[in-house]
Amino acid sequence: MHKITFLFMILLGLSGFSQSSCTDALVITAGEYQVGVINGAAPTLFCASNGAIPTNPAGVWYRYIPATDVSLTITTVLPVNTGRDTRFHVYSGTCGSLVCIGGNDDFGGAFLSFGKYNLIAGVPYTIVFDNRWGNNANNFTFQLIEGEPEEEPEEPELPEMIAVPVAFTTQNITIGGTHR
Repeated sequence: MHKITFLFMILLGLSGFSQSSCTDALVITAGEYQVGVINGAAPTLFCASNGAIPTNPAGVWYRYIPATDVSLTITTVLPVNTGRDTRFHVYSGTCGSLVCIGGNDDFGGAFLSFGKYNLIAGVPYTIVFDNRWGNNANNFTFQLIEGEPEEEPEEPELPEMIAVPVAFTTQNITIGGTHR
């Protein structure tokens, strides 16, 4: 029994080191995934808007290899992510020679991310989420959704999100001067 527990603890410890860089990106398929603290190697090629990561750059890396030609939706636009601020980049090519396929930041005026891409069967694609927006970029869920390839992938409307409470403090303002 102790050997099984020990082996489980070793494997659990090793899983914490996976997806910390392009070369050890976690291979994923369609489904839903949780991201904790983004603390792996940061991307250096930015496919999404808003440029480089200003402080403590980091990333979390995934690899997706479609079995057939597919339209792949990558989204963090989910009610569970209210208050989060995500950004991702999608590449083809090898880790030493990545090529931007696309990326997204602040989809539809919200702080979450959405992208839809027609991908080719058997080609490895690398997806990296970065921490461009600091702590608000941590602890979120994303989905990969497969569909039939589309001539022009359409973007969906934003789902109804849970409102984030906003607090206001009233202050009196005094304006001086003369009027003409």
